[in-house]
Amino acid sequence: GKPGPKQVNPVYHDVVEEVRSPLDEVKQALTARGHPPSLISIDPGIGFGKTQDHNIALLREGRGLLKSEGALLWGVSRKSIVGHLTGHSDPALRLPGTLGLAALAHQMNIDMVRVHDVREHHDLFRAMEVGSTHSQHVE
Repeated sequence: GKPGPKQVNPVYHDVVEEVRSPLDEVKQALTARGHPPSLISIDPGIGFGKTQDHNIALLREGRGLLKSEGALLWGVSRKSIVGHLTGHSDPALRLPGTLGLAALAHQMNIDMVRVHDVREHHDLFRAMEVGSTHSQHVE
């Protein structure tokens, strides 16, 4: 089918609130039906029906996208937002930018990131453990 108007020409008055509210409504509906809140993950849909400015606003909001406790997922791996931030239109060149956003997600306590390059992300997060008070690395 053809993309809807939100995908072709997305318009939001307040992208953060207009993404946060419906996601919270779905989460409330799920919990009302007995789904444990701890098993619900919220994905703000970075790159879907949003301009790059919208995507940046959502990334900057971080955990503020959640109205209540829960898990937040960023799916930014190789997406156009990475190309926008780095200047690389070719997704094959977006790994460094993707790793940068994954590191940002870690710093912002984002619960999950969807990735294409598992080994590289594993290495990134292992290296970042050095700064953690719970690190198991021996100095």
